[in-house]
Amino acid sequence: MSQSSNLDTIRGQIIALAIAPILIACAMGVVTEPLVFDDTIPYHRSTAIRIETVVNQFLAAKTPENRNAILEATANSDIPVEKVGAVEFDKAASDNNQINDLGTRVRDALVNKFTMALEPSNIAGELRNVLLVKVNATEALAFSIIPEPKEFWLPETRFISVLKGLTIVVPVILLAFYAGCMIVAPLSRFSAAALVLNADDGPDRPFEERGAQEVVALARALNDMRSRLRSMMNDRTRMLRAIGHDLRTPLTRLRLRVERSKEGALREAMLNDIATINGMMEETLTYLSKEVSSEAVLRSDLPSLLGTVCSDFADVGFNVSYTGPDRLAYSCKPRALSRAITNLVDNGTKFGTQVVVSLVPSSDGALIIEVSDDGPGLPVELQTTVFEPFFKVNPARTTSGFGLGLSIVQDIVRGHGGSIYLRNREASGLIARISLPCEPGALEKNRIAKSANHGLVAMYKTVSDTSFS
Repeated sequence: MSQSSNLDTIRGQIIALAIAPILIACAMGVVTEPLVFDDTIPYHRSTAIRIETVVNQFLAAKTPENRNAILEATANSDIPVEKVGAVEFDKAASDNNQINDLGTRVRDALVNKFTMALEPSNIAGELRNVLLVKVNATEALAFSIIPEPKEFWLPETRFISVLKGLTIVVPVILLAFYAGCMIVAPLSRFSAAALVLNADDGPDRPFEERGAQEVVALARALNDMRSRLRSMMNDRTRMLRAIGHDLRTPLTRLRLRVERSKEGALREAMLNDIATINGMMEETLTYLSKEVSSEAVLRSDLPSLLGTVCSDFADVGFNVSYTGPDRLAYSCKPRALSRAITNLVDNGTKFGTQVVVSLVPSSDGALIIEVSDDGPGLPVELQTTVFEPFFKVNPARTTSGFGLGLSIVQDIVRGHGGSIYLRNREASGLIARISLPCEPGALEKNRIAKSANHGLVAMYKTVSDTSFS
C-alpha cells in the first residue's frame, strides 16, 4: 500500500482544522491592515488640530489672495470659518462667554498656542458656537465648532473589532462545516446502514469503504464482520436443518413401530411424546429458518387468510371465530403472517375455551389484528418478557415446546414493519394486538377515494334537488 498524506487521516484533518484558522486570520490581517484606518484621536483634539493647521497656514500666507484662498477652502470643508475684526474679538474676550462643552475642550487644547475667545454667535455672520483665534493686531479668525456627528449604530472602533473577529470566526465556521461533511458524514452513513441492516438480506458489504484511512478501516472491519456473521448463521442453519432431517428418519421408524404395539394406552402415550418431539423440532427449525425474510410480498385477501386459520382450528373442535370485514386486500407475506396468527390462536386454545380473531382497518390504511382468549391472562410484568426466545412463564401457561412461538410471531410482525404487544382483558383472558403499518400510497388513495365520495354525494344532492324542485 502506498504511503498516504497526513490529511487522509482524521488526526491530520483535526490538526489542519486547528492550524488553518490561525493562518487564514494572519493572512487576512496582513492584507486588510493597510485598508483599516484606526482613528483613536478624540473628536475635540482632531478639531483642534485642524484649526491649528488652518491658522498656521493663514499666518504663513504671504499675500491677501493666498489667505482668502485658504479661508475659502476651509469654509468649504467641515469647519466653517470667517475673518472678523479685532473689535469683535475684544468684545468676546471681555464678555468671557462660554459655549458648548466641545468648544471649551477645543479651546483648552489650543490654550498655549493662540489667543482665543468664545462667542455663542458671530455678530457679523451666521456662525454659531464660535471660537475666535486672534491672528494679528487687526484680524481674528472665527471658527464654528460643529458638534460631533452621530456615529453608526455600531461604533467605528467596535466595527473594526468585529471585522477582525470575523476574519477568525468565518473561516472556523466554514472549516467546521467541512468537518461535518467530510469527517462526520461517513459515520452518519454507517449509522444509517446499521439501522436498516438485515442479517439475511442486502448486499454483502453494505458499509461504503471510502473517506479517511480510519473510516475506510472501520468500514472494511464492519463489512468483514458482517460476512463472518452471515457465514456463521448459514453454517448454523445448515447444521440444524441437517440435524432435523436426520432426526425425522428415526422418529418415523419409531412411530411405525409404536403403531404396531397392541397396548393401546402405551401406544397413545408414546405417539404423543413423538408428536411433541417433532413439534419442538419443527418449532426450532422454523425460528432459525430464513423463510420469513425470503418470502415474497404478495397482494393478499387478509380476511380470507385469517378465516382460513380460524377454520382449521374449528374443524378439529376448537371454538375459534373471526370478526371483521369480508374483503380487504393488503400486501404482506401470506405464509409468514398465517404462521404468526396460527401460533397466537394455538396459544389461545391451550389456555382458554374461546378464541376470537378480529381485523380492524383504520382510515389511514393501517391494520389492527387482535387475537383474544378467555384464559387466565398473563401478569403485566411478563407481557414483554414472553417474547424472548426459549422463555417459559410458569406451569399454568407452560407448553410442550421450547418457548419459541411468540418469538416467531414477533419476528414475523417486525418483518412486516409492525409491532405486537399483549394486554389482559377486563374480565379474564389475554389479547394479542398486532399493528401493521399502512401500505405505501394508502394515504393518497384514501384521500382520492374520499374526494370521489364527496363528489358523488354532492352530485347526488344536486340531482335530487333538481328533481324535486
